[in-house]
Amino acid sequence: QGGDCVVAEGATYHGSFTVPTDVSLVASAGATVLLVGDSAEEPALRVMGGPRSTIRDIKVASALGVGIVVDPGPAFLVAVSVTKAGRSGLLASCTGDECAADAMESQFTDLEIAQCGLGLWIAGARASVHGGRIAEGQAQSLTTGHGVIASHGAVATLDGTVIEDNQELGVLVDGAAGTRAVLSNVKVLRNLGRGV
Repeated sequence: QGGDCVVAEGATYHGSFTVPTDVSLVASAGATVLLVGDSAEEPALRVMGGPRSTIRDIKVASALGVGIVVDPGPAFLVAVSVTKAGRSGLLASCTGDECAADAMESQFTDLEIAQCGLGLWIAGARASVHGGRIAEGQAQSLTTGHGVIASHGAVATLDGTVIEDNQELGVLVDGAAGTRAVLSNVKVLRNLGRGV
């Protein structure tokens, strides 16, 4: 129910999981909680979001498709890692008139996204990224290999994030529908495409 917090015991969980609106998912203290996605059509973890929705200390690995989807948000992800997702490591998306509201802003703190088809994609959503590392994007098609993409009217704020060693662009801002990106103290290093 809305307002509940699910505390996951240390284990490896296979499948596609959904966190309903205003529900939180956190790892038990000191535990390693690993989600392995086994579907190319569904993300390993779908987060509906809400003002009380927090995901903390969860690891996602080897998802066939997208690692984590936040839609519509907002959601608070803290110390979450995604590795080896075939498509996006983390997709934050939102459509509709409510997406522009300040209250819809998701906050991602100390993310680790590595070796995914695409690191972080913010599509039409509001999101702020604090710290963390987005790296080693793997180019598997013309649209993959990038570190961070902001598109479809997204409002993206990155502060203190490291974006490095991606096979294509470090940061791509499409400029369509009023897409905006603010980068502060961000390190964009050794990306094989252009930095920004």
